[in-house]
Parts: sequence; structure tokens; C-alpha cells
Amino acid sequence: MSQFVNRRNFLKAALATGALAIAVESAILEPNHPKLVRIELPLARLPEAWDGLKIAQLSDLHYGEYFPVMPIRKAVDMVNGLDADLVVLTGDFVTVPLFKKYLGGRKRAARFIEPCANLLAQVRARRGVLAYSREP
Repeated sequence: MSQFVNRRNFLKAALATGALAIAVESAILEPNHPKLVRIELPLARLPEAWDGLKIAQLSDLHYGEYFPVMPIRKAVDMVNGLDADLVVLTGDFVTVPLFKKYLGGRKRAARFIEPCANLLAQVRARRGVLAYSREP
């Protein structure tokens, strides 16, 4: 058996390693570091009174057993620092782990709803804060 790795096996291993690194980053590290992304949307038929309206969206908090409170506090502070006209909270506030969904995971995740709601109650905007969530 050869001690050398052929090109095909090397590329497979490199691809698998890269995919694993992306998965670890997005599932474990990324939720703990909220990001602010600014987008300006020019809308031709927007009423003049709405020109310059600043809307902030806060989404995918996934508060739960494995995702601590600190990133949510950071995200709330970031959004409040924007002095937005309107803030929309668009779901995935609490995480129900997929593998526990049918083994009491929903009940365990429910204990995070009220603390998460208390954190999100601190979000401020001049014209209001809107929230939407669906039952998992």
C-alpha cells in the first residue's frame, strides 16, 4: 500500500475539512457574535414622508441551552444604538434542538421563552417594535 495520498483523496479530504470548518463556524461560533449589516434600499414609489426611514431587523437569536444570553444582549444594544424608526423581530428566538424535538426538547426549550422575551422587551424604536414568530 502506498504511503502517498493521491490527488483525488487529498481533494476529498480538503473539501470535507472545509465543510466541517464552515459547519462549526455557523453552528457554534457564529451565533455568539451578532453582526450588523446595513442595506440601503432605493424604492422608486416610496412616499416622500418615508424617505430615510430606518428599519432594523433582529433575527435568528436561537436562545437556549447551548446559546447564551450575552449575544442577545449585544444584539439588543447594537439595535438600540442605531436609533431606528422601526425594529422588526423576525423569529427563531428560542432553539428547540432538532434531535431533542420529540424527546421533551420543546418542553425544555420553553423555559427560555420568558427570559428571551424580557431581553427583547428592551429593544427600542421611535415608531415601534414588531415581532413575529410561529409555533415550532
